[in-house]
Amino acid sequence: MQVPRVPRIRLRGTLVYAPTSQWSVAGGMRFATGSFVSLANTDFNHDNYGTTDSSYLVFDAKVNYKIAPNWTATAGIDNIGNNKYLVNPILSRAHLLPRREI
Repeated sequence: MQVPRVPRIRLRGTLVYAPTSQWSVAGGMRFATGSFVSLANTDFNHDNYGTTDSSYLVFDAKVNYKIAPNWTATAGIDNIGNNKYLVNPILSRAHLLPRREI
């Protein structure tokens, strides 16, 4: 059984290399299989907005430079290959607040 909106497989990984105490370089990978939206897990038409989230594999890169003990400059690129994939934007931007009774 697969839970709706949760992919069967989700992997994330990051490798960091720091040649000096000031410079560091990082590379990341994100992978997820497609997920269902319906409670019955019967919507198999992936890669359509509003029906399912698509499977994806994307790579990221980042460079850090430590300017001072409490200051770091960072530049990075997410999704280096500009691969197209669909993930529900509402779920990643939604912040639920606890209900308060007055």
